[in-house]
Amino acid sequence: MIGAGVSLIQPSPDRLGKMVSRRSRGNCTPLVIDMEAARKAVSGFLVVGRLLSPFKVNPRVIVDDLRNTAWKNQGVVTIQEVASDDGRFILNLAAESDRRFVLKAQPWHFKRDGLIFAEFDGKGDPAEVDLGVMTIWVQVRDLPFELKMESVGWSLEDQLGEVLEVSHRNHLIVEKHLRVRVKILLHEPLNSSVVITPLGSSKILKFDVKYEKLPLYCECCGIVGHTSERFCKIPSEERVVCFQKNLVLSLI
Repeated sequence: MIGAGVSLIQPSPDRLGKMVSRRSRGNCTPLVIDMEAARKAVSGFLVVGRLLSPFKVNPRVIVDDLRNTAWKNQGVVTIQEVASDDGRFILNLAAESDRRFVLKAQPWHFKRDGLIFAEFDGKGDPAEVDLGVMTIWVQVRDLPFELKMESVGWSLEDQLGEVLEVSHRNHLIVEKHLRVRVKILLHEPLNSSVVITPLGSSKILKFDVKYEKLPLYCECCGIVGHTSERFCKIPSEERVVCFQKNLVLSLI
């Protein structure tokens, strides 16, 4: 006898012609999952990434290209696609050193489009991991000697984005230009310069910046991830080139 509260579908004959009743699939007992064990089963050295492009590309094509070039010394990589609007995917890397390499040396490139990654702990929805920022090295060009200081680099956050690192040796800037590693918001335009005002003066000093390994960007709106020809949101009749091609220092 079937207990009260269990709905039935219409009786149907079995192979011997007898009428039998079947439980509705909608009232099956829920499957009980040990979530902690499930997380351990899928854990690894994970990152989630996406291509900064309006075009969709199979992530296996992207990873194969990287493994033949910049990643040729890294271990085995397993690719898992993610249900998302921006074409993101998960990489399960062979070792923690591989994950550090992927995260530290970005942005990467696939046919001049940017490729960014963020660490993923295997918990929650990978589609909700923040991939709206990009870390990149920026050079502040032609600073006077007295302004080439580590403290100046840390003070540029309001103009360049969150400063993660300033390149120095024993707190001295030994390279030709002040270099800062920053986190930029991908929905905001790039900055083409920084401005400094000496204390007690109204004079404004302007210094150009260049981005190392900068991917494709729009010369009209300054947003990384598209070019002005087809995908700029500024109406075509209002487009003006405001961001010159010389923002990029080098591409790999």
